[in-house]
Amino acid sequence: RTAGLVVGDLRRAVAEERSIVRTWAMRGTLHALPASDTGWVVDLLGPVFVRRFRRRRLELGLDDAVCERAEPAIRDILSGGTCLTRARLVEELNKADVPVPDSGQAPAHLAAYAALRGIVCRGPDTSGDDSGEPTYVLMRDWVGPWEPRDTRSALLKLARRYLWAHGPATLKDFAVWSGLPAAMARRGWDLVAAEAAEVLTSRGPAWAPREFAEALP
Repeated sequence: RTAGLVVGDLRRAVAEERSIVRTWAMRGTLHALPASDTGWVVDLLGPVFVRRFRRRRLELGLDDAVCERAEPAIRDILSGGTCLTRARLVEELNKADVPVPDSGQAPAHLAAYAALRGIVCRGPDTSGDDSGEPTYVLMRDWVGPWEPRDTRSALLKLARRYLWAHGPATLKDFAVWSGLPAAMARRGWDLVAAEAAEVLTSRGPAWAPREFAEALP
């Protein structure tokens, strides 16, 4: 969806400029987001997927008490601009008497939990190229402070961003892309409806930004 971009530009944006942030967002999966959007996106989506993935965390030995103890410990461990690989972070947590299994999927799920809670995000890779391991940093240290958004304005902005990037689209498309529960997806879609118009596509009726729809023959 762009032109003239090379790998070095992306690495520089991630590790030096910090204009692109890698963290867990839509569908509770790893995404690259503009730094200016990371805070409000995680604030909106994080609680949804923290709840949704709780059962799997319990299966992996990450009960609520362990996760709650891990939060302040992670903040202490990564304070002062420290960046650590996932393995090193888990090692330090165990040293701090936070019992995190160091094998299987538990470390990955704990890292995702901390990211969805807005505590960490991905930092620079250890070697700066494709062979490096990802590191984790405190999200507020990495992206700076952000202004909280109420749920209504955040849902409107997410739906607007989706429709302008992916339209023509349907409510179902938006719900699948975002991973939002049906009621939240519907609310976001209803909020953006005033800025959209219905168009006919090969898949049937869909919605597009009004100015795009009006330009169609």
